[in-house]
Amino acid sequence: MIPHNKRTSERFRELQKRFGDTAVPVGELVDSFGHSGHAIFILFLCVPFITPIPIPGLSTVFGLLIAIAGFRISLDLGPWVPERLRKKEISTKVSQLIFTKGTLIMEKIEVLTKPRISFLSNNLGFHYLNGFVIISMALVLALPLPPGTNFPPALAIALMALGHLEEDGLIIILGYLVFSLNITAITLISIYGLEGFKKLLAV
Repeated sequence: MIPHNKRTSERFRELQKRFGDTAVPVGELVDSFGHSGHAIFILFLCVPFITPIPIPGLSTVFGLLIAIAGFRISLDLGPWVPERLRKKEISTKVSQLIFTKGTLIMEKIEVLTKPRISFLSNNLGFHYLNGFVIISMALVLALPLPPGTNFPPALAIALMALGHLEEDGLIIILGYLVFSLNITAITLISIYGLEGFKKLLAV
């Protein structure tokens, strides 16, 4: 089980060392995080969407797993996934890329994070709100969207998870901002269509 008093990059390194050069069963990965490990699990699942890591056939699964984790964050419950998803395996190539790139990303971001405005991550009411943001964006990720369109919702999710993990309310506020931009874009696309939305951006 991953200790809770370590930076996210250290946790990624420990996971990489633990699983080594083998395919990673989703159930075993989830079990390794313990009761409060939703946030790092979500960050792990977000890495392929914010970096160019191909995950053919797993995008929908990852989106659903993030949604489940977000729901359990809102209720302050431990990590859990349905038995059918527990049996899914993440290939060695993909898991090692996620661990490696995730470590590098976290090392760069961690210099900017620190505990502040902590009530946004510790208050139960904000747990509900933060979980709602994560679930909403995760369901967008689970949709069969064109390549390159997953980055915005994944960024919102990653910011929310990182802010929760580091007890950094400023990062969570940035997550709210990116979430709002996503909702605005989705609303405009539903009204004007994708081509109409592109024309609006070009104005």
